[in-house]
Amino acid sequence: MLVGSGPRVVAEVIDLIAMWFLIVASGGGTWAVAAAVGVSEPVTVMLVVAVGANVGVGYLVILHAHGRQTLGKRIIGATVTDMHLRTIGHGRALARLIAEIASALPLYLGNLWPLWDP
Repeated sequence: MLVGSGPRVVAEVIDLIAMWFLIVASGGGTWAVAAAVGVSEPVTVMLVVAVGANVGVGYLVILHAHGRQTLGKRIIGATVTDMHLRTIGHGRALARLIAEIASALPLYLGNLWPLWDP
């Protein structure tokens, strides 16, 4: 379903909050396990960052590739499909994420542009 700019921004905010919770939870768990095992602090920090990055990427790629919806998109009723309304698969979901990151790099303007360009 095609949705307007406002709902897309709402979905983006919901997804950012959901990812934040997942990343914090996974990072905390990683930190606790690393501390219990006796891993040095610099290595623990690297592990937490790596796990957090993988959780964030996994959230978007897996949900877009398989379920066609993240939590935010589910709430606003949007889905991510190809032109034939099929799931997009892991490769295209990852490419979509990379394009979204590239679009967000200049002050997040790529993602905010639809707000003033209907």
